[in-house]
Amino acid sequence: MAIIKHIAVKNRYYSAAVEYLTCKFDEHTMKPLVDDKGRIMMRDSFLIEGINCMVDTFGAECIETNRHYVKNNAAKDVKAHHYIISFSPDDNITMQEAMDFGKQYVEKFLPGHQAILAVHPDGHNGTGNVHVHIVINSVRKLEGKKERWQEKTCEYKQGCKHKSTGKFMRAAKQWVMQECMVRGYNQVNLLARSDANNYWVEKRGKENNPDFKTDKDMIRERLDDLVEKSDDLEHLTYYLENVEYWHIRVTNKTISFQMPHMRKPIRGKSLGEAYDKAALEQRIEKAIEAKEEVERERRLEAERIRQAREEASRREQEKQRQIEAKSRQSEGRTQPDTQLKEQMEAPAQKEPVARIDALSSGEYDVKLPTDAVESVVVQPNMEAISELVDIRGKLICLAYEREYNLNKISDLDYDIRYHNPDYQSYVENQIRITKKQSYINQWSRELVKCNFFQRDLKKIYNEQIKDAEGEIADIKADNHKILSKAGCESEEELRNCQNAYEQKRKLLDTLAQRNQSINRESEALKENYENLISRLDEPTREKFITDKKEYQKNSDVKAEAILKDMYAEAYSGMDAQTVMVRVETELQGITGTVRVADGMVRSRGGR
Repeated sequence: MAIIKHIAVKNRYYSAAVEYLTCKFDEHTMKPLVDDKGRIMMRDSFLIEGINCMVDTFGAECIETNRHYVKNNAAKDVKAHHYIISFSPDDNITMQEAMDFGKQYVEKFLPGHQAILAVHPDGHNGTGNVHVHIVINSVRKLEGKKERWQEKTCEYKQGCKHKSTGKFMRAAKQWVMQECMVRGYNQVNLLARSDANNYWVEKRGKENNPDFKTDKDMIRERLDDLVEKSDDLEHLTYYLENVEYWHIRVTNKTISFQMPHMRKPIRGKSLGEAYDKAALEQRIEKAIEAKEEVERERRLEAERIRQAREEASRREQEKQRQIEAKSRQSEGRTQPDTQLKEQMEAPAQKEPVARIDALSSGEYDVKLPTDAVESVVVQPNMEAISELVDIRGKLICLAYEREYNLNKISDLDYDIRYHNPDYQSYVENQIRITKKQSYINQWSRELVKCNFFQRDLKKIYNEQIKDAEGEIADIKADNHKILSKAGCESEEELRNCQNAYEQKRKLLDTLAQRNQSINRESEALKENYENLISRLDEPTREKFITDKKEYQKNSDVKAEAILKDMYAEAYSGMDAQTVMVRVETELQGITGTVRVADGMVRSRGGR
């Protein structure tokens, strides 16, 4: 299966093309790879030739031609054209055969141009397919002959510029398809519309497998999932590019998506009306508004619950006071009811108010009797303080577990992304070998039956057997590459690697789900911490603030003991200290918010 691709080049440095064809470059960043001494590394294997020029002086010769014909002086001018003809890895084609194929293409469609041809055996993304690069100067050095797809004299005249028109590319694709079929290479229809191809791929895939998903389906599902979690469109694109390694292109009005395995991007508009740039922005805004509304409802519900609890507590206290009064009356006290009432009301209402007003004004000091002091002083609620300490310790353990899981997720993601053993392809190749061998056995039996006069039939059987044996050798070579890439020596080892790979994927999903659960648990604990802080009485709050460092130390020691027991040798004290500081910072923010809110309430009540 051969395909052809065209790239217009506006770079005036022709030597950059030669450098790319002869040196190693990173596939993603397109930057040259250098050795330990900072020198650019040459490609391991390649063929390169020049037509109407020398390879070493290609740039200088092109510049000379441009000056002679006064062409390519503007920055926006197309200085060169880059054609790439890629063959399928299943095609049994050598590098020299690919070079000859490229020469015929230049002779047919690019006569008179200064051109360099290079053949590389290492396809993009590790596919390993043979492909030929053709780079030409846009200005034609020599006269060409008129072809049927050329409409203007400038398309073949000496000193004019090459134009890669629609008719030209259609003719080039037709020629590539015809030559591939003549040579026995696998070939697809390069002239078919991509939309139609996608339609039939989807239709046939779903007929064979009900769960079949196209690239568009996978993009839609991923976008639907991430829209609910993104802060804005920039946040969404940043995650897809840096975490899942998609290629995203955003313009003023459009957006396109390209997953790592895809050759071409897909515009959001082609995915549906809900997936173009404007629609995605609106969906993200609505999702944020919905989350804010849910958060407001949650806070209102929490406030209603708090008020209900306070009201219930007040009623319980009032009921308890009434019971105590009745109990004292039943004990047979001799004081009149009015006097008893005054004594009950004096310490509870009159005395504290008078004393608070006097002390706040600073006019005089009042010393309370011992019995009165005991009735006014409230002891700190140590159970509430203990609960706060326990919550902090739980948050430290959860935060440490989350960080520990994130590190494991990063390592697992790297292994999964770059160490796929590809056991499925190995098994499929083994099945192909079995089928080919059955054909060979059948043809061998038929060959034995042929008599002396059936020479032509014998020749056909022998050719078929030879071709099948050659295909088997190629398939075995592919399987050997699969084993070598996985670091295995047998199918059993490869199967074990595949099982380990699947276990890593399951572990990755488990850890991701666990981190989501940790986030929910942490939010619930922080909410409990906030509610508990807001309900503390003044003595308990002062006690908690005064001895806060001691309580922090206690929770740190407890959390550290739990973490050491859980993680053993994998435990890192430095990471634990970092987590403790972060958790304390978050809780201080909650405490500060509650203090501010409490202070606002107090100031309103004091007016």
